[in-house]
Amino acid sequence: MIRKYTWIVALVIAALLMDIGIMYLIEILTNDSEKCRNMASHNPLDLVDCAHIRQRELM
Repeated sequence: MIRKYTWIVALVIAALLMDIGIMYLIEILTNDSEKCRNMASHNPLDLVDCAHIRQRELM
């Protein structure tokens, strides 16, 4: 009985791994830039590019 359903278990595991890989790839491709919270702003919940905050700190 174990041999009978081994290919189904292997197929499910392969599909799960492929789904995880595709979702990871989509997240990498759609993430434009690193986002940070500007705590010095009047709205600290608004996400801004981290590069802008670093440039302000260097000035």
